[in-house]
Amino acid sequence: MADNNGALEIYTLGYANRFATWDSEFRYDGRLSAPKGVKIKQIRYDWDGEGTVDHGASNKGRGEGGTSEEFEIIDTVTVGDRDLITFTLRGDLAVDKTVRGENAQTYLIKVEITLDNGSMCTVAPRVEALNPNWDKNYPEGTGRPFVRLPYDNNWDRYPNQNGYSQAGFGYVTDSGLVHDRTLFINLVNPRLPDEADGYVYYQLVHEDGEPSHLTPVPKKQYLRARNDDAKADWVDLPAFHMGELGDKPGYYRFLVWPQAIEGQNSFSHQYSWDPSKPEDAFQIGSIYFRCQGYLPEWARVSLIITDRRIPQTVAQGEEKFWPSVTVKNTGMERIGTRTVTVRAPEGMWFTEPQLCWGRNGAPQNWWTLGELSADGTTLTARIPLDLNAGEFATLWAPLGVEAEAPTGLAYVTFEVGTARGAAVPEVTPKK
Repeated sequence: MADNNGALEIYTLGYANRFATWDSEFRYDGRLSAPKGVKIKQIRYDWDGEGTVDHGASNKGRGEGGTSEEFEIIDTVTVGDRDLITFTLRGDLAVDKTVRGENAQTYLIKVEITLDNGSMCTVAPRVEALNPNWDKNYPEGTGRPFVRLPYDNNWDRYPNQNGYSQAGFGYVTDSGLVHDRTLFINLVNPRLPDEADGYVYYQLVHEDGEPSHLTPVPKKQYLRARNDDAKADWVDLPAFHMGELGDKPGYYRFLVWPQAIEGQNSFSHQYSWDPSKPEDAFQIGSIYFRCQGYLPEWARVSLIITDRRIPQTVAQGEEKFWPSVTVKNTGMERIGTRTVTVRAPEGMWFTEPQLCWGRNGAPQNWWTLGELSADGTTLTARIPLDLNAGEFATLWAPLGVEAEAPTGLAYVTFEVGTARGAAVPEVTPKK
């Protein structure tokens, strides 16, 4: 749904979703639909994750990027009376406040885009800052392995006319050729006594969820792992040609799953990141394989789910409450029936195998019977969304809360195809 000046919400392609506090940086790639001829005038974002948009980014041309807060327009494609504008944004963050003894702290980083016709749109990706230290007094929660996020000119990446490693995000190829020294992996394992052999899994995945022919399944990569912040012992991916591989045009996320080794060849499932779970991946780079007139699939058929963080609280031991999200058709074609999967966070379960849903804020709602997993923490149902372009549906799921559920923000995840989002209630101590 457009505002009065015709600007649509931002569509997230990818971003730096998880990083150690050593690399407190913001990387975001997105698209938006604007009236034909309307340009991006300004981009600002929330520098410290406190909810206030307080940091501006300057506009740079392709290949002119540096180490400051900047954005670049990657591509503009005209479809009818609208322009699809693809952009990349980079800059510092100040989300390095993780308390020692905790594994991670989550932040919503709000991005605000102003167009030159005066309209404005926002998005708030969720990032996770990891504690890079191993606290032996809290061993079960800290010291998970991670991969470094390139920043400033500390890594000599391609294109290197200025030595700026931040080019790892928003890399553009028109021919399909991706140079060496573009994508790299630098593994840290805080539990190691010193540098030692380690490995990761990595994969290049298209915006529609299909992997590149380079990595049809996550690929195993051996390399040296460190336990300090020295910028060394990384591995470069060799050059490859996406066109020759048979890859289709579009945006690709570079995803990495670090693996944990404890002691001499002792693999740890507990601390490793699972390559079968997309949500476990670190995104540390991106490639846009651009072809003239390329129209992404999402522009025709697309859904977005925005994290819904409203003032909703629920007490430990609550028998039933109804977290919800909004699912919106941001594409150009009608969307019919879709499979919806809802996952309960730790300390919660589904009280019944049903989903409630409604369209466009109308008072009438419907129920759909779904299937529950054996442990009652995953609910799957087929929902006749039947949404025209710009329309939305609201989904509710019935959940109960254990008496000893963790307090604080909880993320009830909703998935519709490749679209993911969460309802974010706050769990309070039982009275």
